[in-house]
Amino acid sequence: MPNEELYKFLKQAKRLGGEIFIVSNSRLSDIKEFADYFKMDLSIFKEIIVNDFDKIEMTKQHIYSDIMHRYNYLPQETMVIGNSVKNDLKPAQRLKMHTYHVTNGFTYKEIVE
Repeated sequence: MPNEELYKFLKQAKRLGGEIFIVSNSRLSDIKEFADYFKMDLSIFKEIIVNDFDKIEMTKQHIYSDIMHRYNYLPQETMVIGNSVKNDLKPAQRLKMHTYHVTNGFTYKEIVE
């Protein structure tokens, strides 16, 4: 499983009361297929939010801001973990959220090949 240690960390954070979200530019069906393939339990996530450009074009910054607003999180109480500095981390940093750059594991292209 790519990023097995990260998955363990997320499960532990959930056990300790953390609320975990997936915010992705991937299709929901791709996320589910990935989770099935690697036997990941998606129930650890409070929400899975896909940026469905067919419905409304929202940037990840908009989505992160919406999550903080809906759940009354302060930026210093949040962390975005992502593999793309441009698409995942920079939008979070503009909102003063904590970030962690994942550099190991498979890329989406490697997974679907």
